[in-house]
Amino acid sequence: MTARIDGKDYDIIEGETILDIARRNDIYIPTLCNHPDLSAFGGCRLCLVKVEGFRAFVPACATPVQDDMVIETTEEDLDDLRRRILQLILSEHPSACIICADREECLDLHPDPTKAGRVTGCRFCPNRNECDLFDVVKALGVDDIWVETEYKDVPLYRRDPFIHRDYNLCILCGRCVRVCAEIRGVSAIAFTERSHDATIGTAFQGPLVDSSCVFCGACEDVCPTGSISSKMTRWVSIPEVTGKSTCVMCPAGCAMDVGFKWGRMTITEPSEEGENVAQACLKGRYCTVPLTNSKDRLEYPRVTTDGVLRPVKWETALETAVEGLKGFAPEEIGMIVSPSLTVEEAFLAQRIMRGLGSDNIAIASNMAGPMQKAWGGAMDRVAGIGTMTDIRDCDAVLIVGTDLSLTAAVTQVHVHAAWKDGASVFNVKIDPRKGYRHADVIEPDAYGPFMDILLEEVKAPGQQPHTPDRDAAGRIASALKDADKTAILVGPGAFRDAAEGTQVAKLALELFEAVNGTVLLPLWDGGNVQGVLEAGASRCLTPGQCIEQDSGKYSSGRNPLGEGIKALYLTHPVPEIPEGVEFVVYQGPFGSQVSERADVILPSSMFSETEGTVISLDGRVGSITSDARLPNMAKPDWKVFIDMGRALGLDGFDFEAVADITEAVGLPLEPGTHLPPGEPLPEGDRAVRVDDAVNPVGPWPCSATRYRGREIAEDVEDFLEVAASWGWDE
Repeated sequence: MTARIDGKDYDIIEGETILDIARRNDIYIPTLCNHPDLSAFGGCRLCLVKVEGFRAFVPACATPVQDDMVIETTEEDLDDLRRRILQLILSEHPSACIICADREECLDLHPDPTKAGRVTGCRFCPNRNECDLFDVVKALGVDDIWVETEYKDVPLYRRDPFIHRDYNLCILCGRCVRVCAEIRGVSAIAFTERSHDATIGTAFQGPLVDSSCVFCGACEDVCPTGSISSKMTRWVSIPEVTGKSTCVMCPAGCAMDVGFKWGRMTITEPSEEGENVAQACLKGRYCTVPLTNSKDRLEYPRVTTDGVLRPVKWETALETAVEGLKGFAPEEIGMIVSPSLTVEEAFLAQRIMRGLGSDNIAIASNMAGPMQKAWGGAMDRVAGIGTMTDIRDCDAVLIVGTDLSLTAAVTQVHVHAAWKDGASVFNVKIDPRKGYRHADVIEPDAYGPFMDILLEEVKAPGQQPHTPDRDAAGRIASALKDADKTAILVGPGAFRDAAEGTQVAKLALELFEAVNGTVLLPLWDGGNVQGVLEAGASRCLTPGQCIEQDSGKYSSGRNPLGEGIKALYLTHPVPEIPEGVEFVVYQGPFGSQVSERADVILPSSMFSETEGTVISLDGRVGSITSDARLPNMAKPDWKVFIDMGRALGLDGFDFEAVADITEAVGLPLEPGTHLPPGEPLPEGDRAVRVDDAVNPVGPWPCSATRYRGREIAEDVEDFLEVAASWGWDE
């Protein structure tokens, strides 16, 4: 099938519109309301085209292309009509910059916007360097406004966390409304009022924080005029250096575009590449920059002398750490590995501990230990099955122990896509407050018993007396069994107790095998728990998740970081120093009550200041890059580990670059690829192949509101307001 556009024939792809085929063949048709990721709206009317046989012009964005259709996009009467429509749009928009003859020179001389509360011209516009409206004005040759202009004079909305709204710039394209409903599944905003008073807003024009808004910034991304913008980066200078990286604020591993100026991170935005489908979340988008630039960062190595922590040179700090660690037997030394370290950094951390002859190493995670215990004996790897994008094809989705709003928010985008295609979505969560609005929410008394009941109802439905939990489980079981493809997502809320978490993980795997399981993913309570496991930085594991089979070595079941530990090497603050610990080395980017108790402090990097590899909750490999300048004497964690390994006199620390460490890890860490999923073992091969060393100093505080143990709200005041309004306490 073909269609003729402007005198030339083009092949048709079934289901596409006139605008789709034009874009695919680089034919320019102006539009302001259309976006490739959103449904057709037909609101701006700028994409009108002439189709042979049609009595009137038709919107290209909403008209399916048909075989033998003859289309004209460039006739003079069409462009004249578009210019008249554009004039009407401009009559209610601050237009001094758009029709200014000196615009280009102004942008060259004043590359950054001037700070002002209300936008009246280009000098005050946050979108001045990427204005879709100006691009259309330029393409249509509009250089004056002949209709009477009328300024909307809408009040500015500046009291919300993170987001600034100036609807005087709004052209009512509806992109923000559609992305909020169609992609994010939230519907926090909608059209309000009519005629000249029409605008975008929340119910009763209340603040966003009182609506269902999740502060993902998707509305900001699609806004063509800057009507919705970020409060923190609204007036930030254009970055000197830009690049692509991976977010580690949660385990979703979103691909992000990052910018730096003068060695400081200035902006993070979702990348068009990656399985986050150009979406981000509150933490990755709005919290990374202020955390990275926090005034409370650790800047100097310090050593406790006469009971006081004093700044010292790196050499002195390392010498003190080495002297302290070597004063204890290997079994008396323990390490806590942060789930926010890169694969390379976690690999070096475990190499230090194994070099010292100790296996007393654990991840600062409530989930890692129970998952390792439950799945380590039932699967060949502690890893999920399927990918986040596979969720979109599922007919039933079961979410256990989280509400996705902060734990892995972008996962909800894929869940919503499944729901739009007819999938049943169930959210099993105790005390749910902020959750996916289309989910059937079940509030059990406890996770473990409920999952047990659910498995019973799948295998033998209706055999037990009715109870509220059993009736709810029966409803879920029926949907799971009827589904051709099922997704099960297990979150950190079910792992506050180690024993119950182990039970939930075990039952989730059994449930997955009892239905048409397609996706089984752990929503880890840390940005790179999967990567740290792959690096072997956990008890009984070596790189590549080779599970230690020497049961005699670990048969005692003794907690590796409990009784008998006298020296602690921390890369993540613990809730409290265990009794009996005599020496503490603390390595991290932020201070804490624990660091003040440390004998040696080694200032290190955030993920936004280092380079390396991370692995998302579904096994996708992501790359981290950065052009940030670390505070004063702080170093990237991988450099600190290398220096420590050399100072300890250990073999295997002759690395000069991250790429060398990546090669030494020995895993297929190609960015954008997925590591092999977990494979359930035959029933007869299943056994507990790891000891009972789980949650050594837990339960850990909520990871969703912290980074490297630091409360995000300490550096991002707006985050506190959002978390409080959501009642988020996991």
